Amino acid sequence: MTRATEAIGAVRPLWTRVEPAARRVALEGRWLLHAGPPYEPGTPPPPPVLSSAVLACRHEGWARTDDDALALIETGEVHLHPAQACRGVTPLAAIVSPSTAVAVVEDAQGRSPPAFAPLGATRGADLRFGTRDPAILARLARRD
Repeated sequence: MTRATEAIGAVRPLWTRVEPAARRVALEGRWLLHAGPPYEPGTPPPPPVLSSAVLACRHEGWARTDDDALALIETGEVHLHPAQACRGVTPLAAIVSPSTAVAVVEDAQGRSPPAFAPLGATRGADLRFGTRDPAILARLARRD
């Protein structure tokens, strides 16, 4: 067995709590976390991620309409960051915003720092699907 395999096998993950993402993320200003690597400066996120980001801005109360949210993203007033840079993981087109309820997982052996992942919304479409279905907003409010 290699050292890497031994290290992976030694981790004892424990789901320790659920809390708002803002408690886990040390970023300033308005931020959203996405899956994958950083986007190139001046390059918009893929359409499904952009749709999820628009709804996340509305969920946070930063914008009342999709157009207002889109303007915040396009002007850089809302910053998109890769989740893994903050020890987070998120699926597909899902977005983690400051109020997103996240599951925190720690290593019982204390060999690695905690990581987190968002809880999904309930009963129906979710941000991870990358649509602008306004019904998602009520599910996000219920989740958080």
